[in-house]
Amino acid sequence: LYQLSLDRLDASYKMAQEIKDVRLMASAKVNIGSALIRLGRPDDAIKAYNEGLAQADTMPADLYKGLLRLNLGNTYVWLGQPDKSLAYSQQALAIFRKIGRGTWEANALMNLGNGYLRQKDFINAWNTLQQALEVAKKNGEYRVYGRALLNLGMTGVELKKKEAIAYLEES
Repeated sequence: LYQLSLDRLDASYKMAQEIKDVRLMASAKVNIGSALIRLGRPDDAIKAYNEGLAQADTMPADLYKGLLRLNLGNTYVWLGQPDKSLAYSQQALAIFRKIGRGTWEANALMNLGNGYLRQKDFINAWNTLQQALEVAKKNGEYRVYGRALLNLGMTGVELKKKEAIAYLEES
């Protein structure tokens, strides 16, 4: 199913190129990268995200600039490269805060928290995940909210925080 999606996304990207629609090209690359992740091809996904980022960075609007950086940050944390993840995720966070997209802000904060966890920087992870939890709750981003609870619980155990068990139970 993901391969079929990828084939169709590639076709839509080519059509967007033909009509020189940069927004559609960047959007297609977001989705192409996501399909490649699901196919277990993270290196190809990174390439697609970077191609989309090059296009998005020529646009006046910021949404795709943020989404592509968010996806790069998520991919790099998944690959165990937290330094790269943190750099892209910080940029995404700044963009989402600037344009007032709270659900995406929560996702960027989650990426940052996960990056800090990968670095075993539990204090920064704790503080960032607290922010992710708060922003996710405020914006109804319950997927991030649940993951933030779980990660706060695990981080709290590392830091010997008394509230760790409550976070784990709520998750």
